[in-house]
Amino acid sequence: MKKNNELIIYLLLSAFALILISIIGFFSETNKTTFFDRVIVGSIFILSLLFGISISKKPGWYKTKNRIVDNKNEKKVSSEFKGHHPNCEGFSDHTIKVKYKTYCAGCLGLFIGSSINIVLIVLYLTFYNIIIDFRILLLIGLILVMVLFFIFIFMKRKPLSRVVTNAIFMLSFFFIIISILEITGSFVFGLLAGLLCFLFVDTRIKISKWTHVKICRNCEKDCKRY
Repeated sequence: MKKNNELIIYLLLSAFALILISIIGFFSETNKTTFFDRVIVGSIFILSLLFGISISKKPGWYKTKNRIVDNKNEKKVSSEFKGHHPNCEGFSDHTIKVKYKTYCAGCLGLFIGSSINIVLIVLYLTFYNIIIDFRILLLIGLILVMVLFFIFIFMKRKPLSRVVTNAIFMLSFFFIIISILEITGSFVFGLLAGLLCFLFVDTRIKISKWTHVKICRNCEKDCKRY
């Protein structure tokens, strides 16, 4: 019940964030963006993506551990997990094998999407004079976020589709942040869009945890990892 309430709150906050971004993007007067604005937003975005990549490789590394963990018990727990998930049938479609190594499909998608975003930002800072309708780009980004939230919650996916959907989820942030920056001509609004994209990521994590709890609840085994 607690997970359900948390998820509902985050979904409502994300809905509000989507509305706020839409208002800023579609009702603001178009202003010219300076290279300084682009560098500020692009640099912070890249640093955020690098942090996200590190989390996709090792979730929770930044959290301080206030308790002493028994090494033997820690090895036992880690051996029961593969690709950030319990090594059981219920989570088999949440992991993917690449060259005999098991990865978390969602984290792999986030890693790929973040890496592509970094390349796109570098290209954007290099060739920023490309003529494009940023309001259309913003609309694409917003639609992607809404559709992907629906997919994450209601659709059962194969490992490869999990990789693809999570990668596209990260790409939608590039569309949103850069569009807001170019439309408003203000790095402040660009950073605000980036902050709201962090909320979308947090909501994505809540959906994932809610899904994990549901899988364990419907499982007949007694381990109940979530």
